[in-house]
Amino acid sequence: MRLKSALLIIITAFLVLAMDLIWQIKDIQRGRADEVQLSKEAVIQPNVVDNDDVALFLIDEKETARVGEVITYTISYQAKKDFQNVRLVGSLGVVDQQIKPDFVWNLGNLPAGTTGSVSVPILIKKGKSDLVISRVVLSSEEQPSVLRQKQRKVLATCDDINQLEK
Repeated sequence: MRLKSALLIIITAFLVLAMDLIWQIKDIQRGRADEVQLSKEAVIQPNVVDNDDVALFLIDEKETARVGEVITYTISYQAKKDFQNVRLVGSLGVVDQQIKPDFVWNLGNLPAGTTGSVSVPILIKKGKSDLVISRVVLSSEEQPSVLRQKQRKVLATCDDINQLEK
């Protein structure tokens, strides 16, 4: 009987440790949710998002692009609620099939009504794709409860895609 009790305690302890490890891994992923969203999003997003939380725009002046050409991307945002530790993660003018973060801009705390805009010129380089893809993700930091670590909440994702001329 003692052996069964000891075995039950060991199995329970192992399960608790395994669940804690899984929880910590998920917390780390939630802490980088915007970077993960940037790389993993398989569906093309619109270049304008206007939801209950924010408005986010990713605009360029071109329909097509050429290697060696400079395209100016304009990223604009408006907070509709108060947000803590907002950041913008993105990649502009990518001509490869895999998108990874090229920049992370910390915007700080954004009270409701805050707006901002930035224009970024990007030189289009030769790559493996015939599409020029740009994606930005706007996220904020939140703490869902006292027991949980702070995590990133994705507020909006925008894409801009241009055909690469040959």
